[in-house]
Amino acid sequence: MVSLLDNTNFFQNLPEEMISHIYELLDPNSRLRFSSTNHRNRGFLRKLTVQIDQSNVEEVVTTIQRNQDKNNQNFLSKVETIALDELDENNILKLGQVLGGLKFKKVVGQNCSSKSVKALAMALQHTQVQELDLSDNTLGSEGAKALAEALPMTEIHVLHASTNSIGSEGARALAEALPRTKIQDLDLCNNNIFAIGAKALGEALPSTEIQNLDLSFNSIGSEGAKALASALPATQIKILNLFSSDITSGGAEALAEALPSTKIQALDLSYNNIFFEGAKALAEALPMTKIHKLRLSSNNIGSEGTEVLANALPATKIKKLYFEISNINPEAAKALAEALPRTKLQEVDLFFNTISSESAEAFANALPATQIEMLNLYSSNVTSEGAKALAEALPSIKIQELDLS
Repeated sequence: MVSLLDNTNFFQNLPEEMISHIYELLDPNSRLRFSSTNHRNRGFLRKLTVQIDQSNVEEVVTTIQRNQDKNNQNFLSKVETIALDELDENNILKLGQVLGGLKFKKVVGQNCSSKSVKALAMALQHTQVQELDLSDNTLGSEGAKALAEALPMTEIHVLHASTNSIGSEGARALAEALPRTKIQDLDLCNNNIFAIGAKALGEALPSTEIQNLDLSFNSIGSEGAKALASALPATQIKILNLFSSDITSGGAEALAEALPSTKIQALDLSYNNIFFEGAKALAEALPMTKIHKLRLSSNNIGSEGTEVLANALPATKIKKLYFEISNINPEAAKALAEALPRTKLQEVDLFFNTISSESAEAFANALPATQIEMLNLYSSNVTSEGAKALAEALPSIKIQELDLS
């Protein structure tokens, strides 16, 4: 049991008047624990996270009930986030009966079982909660099915369910429920959904409100990418993350063909294997897209793929470009540098490539005519001559962040 007085680390940096305000709102003998991301201003209460577990759930329920006739002028009515740790099904349902009058917007579930996650989603039906974070639990397919059953009855707009081993079966259950939810931001990163799960989601996405979709680390492969590509033009998706998804050139080509007809503005295809063929297909499509942020790091596109993309960049809307670990040689780097003045780029990341003195000089010559504010050449073998050329260009360029280490 932890009392209010035991929250030493939380209180030590707070002004005395704020501590007094907390004591006015909460019994000093309370077992509630809380943390904050912002201690600097009077509005700090709205940044607080109240942590609820088996040791204090009864007190939370009692505190809320006791203050229901006082327009909820208790400590809990002031917070935006509650974190539930290892609560069983009965305690979650008990808590759910009193949460409706509170104004918190986010719930974090920790150490959740499939039964408790269903109870949690049901408990949120009559609340104003818009964000549910269930990341890093072990829900499995059963937990995903339980969640899918309850989600349509909630106001949840943002769902984080990464690293839960839901598998393709769990992805299919969620896909069937999504059109009946209000979810706009969906994170299913690292869940082993594979191509089967991606296909199920692809079929559902056009009937959803989802704008931000993260399916990274799911090994959906090119078949999964093709299924998503066929659905994307009919969706509301603006941000798509397919980082490390085992996508090869065939999947990249399918995505490239679909992109001009989509609303996508930010695309992450890093750590796949799209090779030159995928890069070429993207280069041909990008000028016709709405994309302004593109991540293609570590895709084995090589220097030839980089040059093809560099030639396409001036006709695109891209402002942020990430080409980390892309086997770019000095010639391709030079081609990219020479294209920069004709682009809208503001950030360029070439971490861990090979930048010679000549190509570094090409960057130095080009930068004064660009809008670039961030250039990352970390671990890219920039020589002392290249660094000198870049240093001499600094007074006449807009760069705020330059990494040559």
